[in-house]
Amino acid sequence: MALQFTAAPAAEQRSTENRRQSSPAFSFGAKKISVKDRMFFTEQLALLLETGTALHPALVSISTQMRDSLMAAVIDAVAEGVLSGKSLSEMMAEHPKVFSATYVSLVSASEQGGFLHEVLEQLRTMDEQNTELRSSLISAFSYPVFLIVFSLFTLVFILLVVFPKFDEMFASIGDNLPASTKFLMGVSDLLLNNWIVVSGGLVLAVFGVITWMRTEQGIDALARFKLTAPMIGGIWQRVYLIVAFRVLGLSLKHGVNLVVAVRTAREIVNNPVVTRFFNDLAARLEQGGRLGDGFTQAAWVPDLAKQMIVTAEDSGSLPEVMLRVSEYYRRELDRLLLRVSKMIEPIMLVVMGALVGFLVSSLILPIFKMSSGAV
Repeated sequence: MALQFTAAPAAEQRSTENRRQSSPAFSFGAKKISVKDRMFFTEQLALLLETGTALHPALVSISTQMRDSLMAAVIDAVAEGVLSGKSLSEMMAEHPKVFSATYVSLVSASEQGGFLHEVLEQLRTMDEQNTELRSSLISAFSYPVFLIVFSLFTLVFILLVVFPKFDEMFASIGDNLPASTKFLMGVSDLLLNNWIVVSGGLVLAVFGVITWMRTEQGIDALARFKLTAPMIGGIWQRVYLIVAFRVLGLSLKHGVNLVVAVRTAREIVNNPVVTRFFNDLAARLEQGGRLGDGFTQAAWVPDLAKQMIVTAEDSGSLPEVMLRVSEYYRRELDRLLLRVSKMIEPIMLVVMGALVGFLVSSLILPIFKMSSGAV
């Protein structure tokens, strides 16, 4: 039996509609408001409300504390709207670049239930967990990227600076040069004598790739690659599960309608393939379908998660199970990132060693031939 949850559909619809529009007064500043500023605001508001401070004075107090931040202007606008009789969630919905649809939906539900400070504290925790997740991903991928960039710079330096110094020496050897040396000398000459053409070609190639990646086909191809690529696919699948299930569990726990919760979860997942899945899932639920059946048909969702959702829906424990699934995959992601980083490091070192060995041997072998009198 599918679970039913209640919330204010009108408020959720307003938050969804407003999310597509930015506030003209703050659209420029909101882009620069950091997650850290929002976390500070959320934590301070939860604390003040818990100690009995009224909403408007609490907002004014926080705005005073954040006067040096761009967040202060947004808080002032929210406080002014609250003073005029609007709800907190309505005013937050007017600043979608600062407060996401998830944030607005949960605040709207908590206002009706009278547990606003509890939801705010959980929203702060969710922001903190998402920040930690982002940091973990950056840490895992930064080292391999550094090694790749360093290897490319090393290769270009040797071709442009080192090989030309041996040009006359190698020319005396002629046809007895190793094939690898001939190849690298050819590449070196190409880069030195046609650097304008090569640089222009690289710029055009990069521009073309970036342009294609911004098209619908490019965005969709990149999204599918992130879900299916070896090693990388497993990482991104877990990232999307963590953030989506965290939002779904928290939303359902505080009485947000199931369809609204699904539509809200799609807003936090930056992948068109996963977004289309949540769109189809919301449409299925509106027609009376089951959440578990929808997840069962998703190829990117692990079988364990599918089974747990089906079981939770039958037992009426969706919120708790979704939060536990999110936490389970967060721990699994930590272990996976650790394994991947341990695998990538020796692989990259071997690749770099092979590259350096190839370059050095291409330089040393001709010199060895000359010194041994083989030529």
